[in-house]
Amino acid sequence: MSASEETQVGKRRKLYFVTQDLDLLIDRWCQKRQMRCPEASLFSELRESLITNLQRAFGEIENPDLPDGVDVEDPVNGKQVSIEVRYIPRQRLSTLVRSKANDEFWIALDDIYISPKEADAVLRVSRVFDVNGRRIGVASRYPKVSISDEVSQCVAKYNESGRGKRVVLADDGTYSGGTIVEAIKWLKARHITVDRIYLGFCTKDGETKIYDELEALQYPPVEIGASLMVDKRNVFVWVCERDFYLGAPRSGRTLGKRTLNKEAETSDSEIGFSYVMPFAGKRKGGNIEQGDWNGFSRSQVRDSIKLWEAIESVNSIAKPFTVEDIGRFPGPGASDKYEQYRRKPWIEYIRDVVAPYFDI
Repeated sequence: MSASEETQVGKRRKLYFVTQDLDLLIDRWCQKRQMRCPEASLFSELRESLITNLQRAFGEIENPDLPDGVDVEDPVNGKQVSIEVRYIPRQRLSTLVRSKANDEFWIALDDIYISPKEADAVLRVSRVFDVNGRRIGVASRYPKVSISDEVSQCVAKYNESGRGKRVVLADDGTYSGGTIVEAIKWLKARHITVDRIYLGFCTKDGETKIYDELEALQYPPVEIGASLMVDKRNVFVWVCERDFYLGAPRSGRTLGKRTLNKEAETSDSEIGFSYVMPFAGKRKGGNIEQGDWNGFSRSQVRDSIKLWEAIESVNSIAKPFTVEDIGRFPGPGASDKYEQYRRKPWIEYIRDVVAPYFDI
């Protein structure tokens, strides 16, 4: 281990990866409403604040890879873990998009980092969770839209392209490889074979799982390319920046349910469990329960208010945003709270319902 990687005896380093996306999502949210987006300087300030808050909360934690009671004084397997926050610029995936060849048909699993204009088709899918944080499965991002519907749209666009093109599956990243494999299976069932997989972020374990599972399916060889490949043992968690801001579009874990056929489906309301207390909790969003979650959440609630006040200010809005105006409503107990507050100012909701947890 090099001097720069070693922390101190009895400790090892793990990386807390955060993918940049808040500025892009807020800009799209504002454009849709014909509003101005705050200056880039605001998002730089929020980014620096988030890094500071994460580093303060997770600077040193118990090694999650070791059972309780084990204390091995070894720089690789030590009981204590030093956490280092690393930002992943969204430009990493944009670089891959620019490499698109004319004989390729791109299917994106994400329409944030790869826009629908850049991809030939989009499988708009997301992992969904129940109110207790248990993963239900992968579903369309939109309520009452099935995975079959999403795949059918991709197949139709592929047929329109004349088929014959090499199919590229692109996503912002994968930690375990599971969603990538599922997507390939859906497409295979509709006679579309993926030739390449392009990712902004990938763990070596995720890459191995993809290769192993496809080999077990006797799937033709697939090339995997990633702008950032890391060893899973050195990764504490990988999250998206938006998940730490209340109300940000697509923030937090998506609330879902099972249909009568036991398929996963996104909830009827735009509800997600942000990675701040009291919404993360037992849902383990961003693994914040392992750090100083109270201090971290207090700081992020303040920064969430700062974000929405800045949007109102730059647009000289006389009437504040209501709860139903914002990008995503945070749970838990979200359905009841949503109906109660939907026509009230959004910042009032944060201050009345969330801030009291932290004496803000």
